[in-house]
Amino acid sequence: MGRRIAPAAGRSFFVALSGIVYSIYCYTKLLLSEGEAATT
Repeated sequence: MGRRIAPAAGRSFFVALSGIVYSIYCYTKLLLSEGEAATT
């Protein structure tokens, strides 16, 4: 039973982790673009 749940948990964890990384990437990209717009 544990083996059957483990893959699903790992997959959901990976999806959540990739989503967090992607959101951080977009957020930093937005901050950088705003910073460049403000300095120029």
